[in-house]
Amino acid sequence: MAILLNQQQQMIQVKPKRFLIIMVSLLAFSFLGHGQEVTSSWATLNKDIKFKPVFNLQLWSVYTHNIQHFDPESNAYQDIDNRLNFLIRRTRIGFQIEPYDRLKVRLVGSLDMVGRDVNSGFNGGFNNGSFPGLGLWDAYLQYQLLPDNQAFHITLGYFVTPVGLASISSAFHFTAMSKSFSQAYIRQHLVGRNPGRTSGITLGGMLGIDQEHGGFQYEFGVHNPVFPSNGGNTSNQLSSPLLTGRLQWFIGDRPYDQFRRNAALNAFNGRRGLTLALAGSYQGRTDIFEQGYSLGTDLIFNYDQWNLYGEWYGLWRAGNDFTYLSQTGFVSLGRNFSLSEKYMLEPALLVKGFIGADDLEGQAQAEAVNAFAGRDASIDLGINWYLNKHKLKIALHHTWESGDAGEAEPGATFNQYFFQKGAGAIQRGDWWGLAVNFVL
Repeated sequence: MAILLNQQQQMIQVKPKRFLIIMVSLLAFSFLGHGQEVTSSWATLNKDIKFKPVFNLQLWSVYTHNIQHFDPESNAYQDIDNRLNFLIRRTRIGFQIEPYDRLKVRLVGSLDMVGRDVNSGFNGGFNNGSFPGLGLWDAYLQYQLLPDNQAFHITLGYFVTPVGLASISSAFHFTAMSKSFSQAYIRQHLVGRNPGRTSGITLGGMLGIDQEHGGFQYEFGVHNPVFPSNGGNTSNQLSSPLLTGRLQWFIGDRPYDQFRRNAALNAFNGRRGLTLALAGSYQGRTDIFEQGYSLGTDLIFNYDQWNLYGEWYGLWRAGNDFTYLSQTGFVSLGRNFSLSEKYMLEPALLVKGFIGADDLEGQAQAEAVNAFAGRDASIDLGINWYLNKHKLKIALHHTWESGDAGEAEPGATFNQYFFQKGAGAIQRGDWWGLAVNFVL
């Protein structure tokens, strides 16, 4: 039952030189609309164009214990050595520009898992190798339709779908050691690949923000997740677009006053407010299932030093004569302690869970529609030291992992706990992690 997980971490691979050519070309393209201004001077042109470089780096040191590999000959799991692993967990490289009034262009690449030991206990992809590949992360245009009005924005290109709090949040802003991997189940369900990116178009905006408090934000999208090599929602003989939607209500202080696609989690003592969201998706018939849909809710509650956020989503896929349901979510709680005007400590706890079929019939249905089964849970407990809010952070955490295969025989690989790309069937170990996050 390797199913989706066998290819879950593959990304669009772009050679570094080719990626730089793309970035430079797009940047040059943005100047075409300013042809008359170019003849004046670069200084005049730069006044009209906002340029923001993107460079985020996440360095990890991980010590894993109690991990086991499945041995087919003995039909049992066997212990392997505990291990220490240093790696580049995440890198984001690119830029965001505003070449025209109300038009944003974002192009960001990723360089992840460089030096990863595939037997380390944390969730994620395979080792990116001694000559690491650079992946495309974001590539889109976003246009604000009305001047001085946040009600309507069109986003077109390659980006993450607006479903799931963990999925739309930056890993550099999470208060746990890493993001909740409830996002992996949601992303695989929607687009068939773990990065969660696909091509599409969305319409979104903020309404009711003429007052000091309150208001809400919406985003609705149409996407085409076509990644056949990943065993995902491929469109081969049968083709159906993926429809997504997200509504967020702001109660009390708003986390921000301009439309944005990602979430703000830790308000650093600057907010007293609640964000409630309802999100979901629908896709018609494909070569894998008759229908696929999701529905869930998430929240962010900031009250001075306290930060509480989480999500819970149901994931459905229908076969010829059955509908299979799995569920996943997480909850995170943290409190900020100010050491000075600049430095801050935050003890934080995150609990994640996944619930799929325990019985053999349900697990066979999951396999038939390329879904997940069994149970998966983890607890992350640690402390974050903010030297400059999210710009520079040091984190020390411990994560406990557990899983249950139900009635399945040993060696099942139908959820995150029991499978690791490059290592095969496993029982994921517990691990200590030390992280340094840098955000330009």
